[in-house]
Amino acid sequence: MFESSANFYMISFIVMFCIIIGLSLIIVIRQWWKNRHSPLIVTQATVIDKRIEEHYIRSKRSAGIGYRTRKVLIYYITFNLEGGENIELRTNEIEYSELQNDDYGKLTFKGSKYMEFVKAN
Repeated sequence: MFESSANFYMISFIVMFCIIIGLSLIIVIRQWWKNRHSPLIVTQATVIDKRIEEHYIRSKRSAGIGYRTRKVLIYYITFNLEGGENIELRTNEIEYSELQNDDYGKLTFKGSKYMEFVKAN
């Protein structure tokens, strides 16, 4: 009796794990596809906000004893486009540190993918 219920739970776990991984892949591929087929937009914009999102990734140590936690930072900048629309784009640490609130210039992006921001003189 215990053996069949253990098999049921193991199979259920594997199925749920596969569903979660599959759905995650679908979301990532869908966003990549959308960005790939979006037009390249170049517009005047102003930096209006910046934020950092922290994520912690836990992994086993290479020696197999204990766990290691690593902090990952994700950088976002919110731009106000010339038509009045706001858009938040993910950037890298260098771009994030170089741009300040109220910087004005030419923003280039494709879908939800940040390409570059060139400050106006």
